[in-house]
Amino acid sequence: MGDEMITGLGNILTFYNICYDNYFEILELHITKFLEFYREKFPSATILPKTHILEDHFIPWIQRWRLGSGLMGEQGAESIHAHVMKLERVHQSIPNELDRLKYIVKEQTLESAPALTSLRPPLKKRGPYKKKEPPAKKKRVSNDHL
Repeated sequence: MGDEMITGLGNILTFYNICYDNYFEILELHITKFLEFYREKFPSATILPKTHILEDHFIPWIQRWRLGSGLMGEQGAESIHAHVMKLERVHQSIPNELDRLKYIVKEQTLESAPALTSLRPPLKKRGPYKKKEPPAKKKRVSNDHL
């Protein structure tokens, strides 16, 4: 019984990235099977808030935001927190706090939803570095002849 429950949860949680056409149908099937099993084996058990979220809100949420289930669980939240802390360290040299936060949010968003990387503008290519010639010195005219 415990193995079936773990397998059911595993089937749901492995859908961490949306990458194929029938993603939502398969995920909804796994959720339905898991909750049928749960209700059959534990008929007097209370439906926990996380179970309610899984059953009634999970599919609409990922359809709306196009993000996989890996971002909704506690492990996903811990992973995001660790990544944001790393980004804060990387960007700590940016003096303006608002600019620093913009970079952190942008990097985290692209990490969480890789499909958005196609929206990133291409890097501008720089030409070869040329050393500038110092300006020619002007000859000073002396006032001695006056």
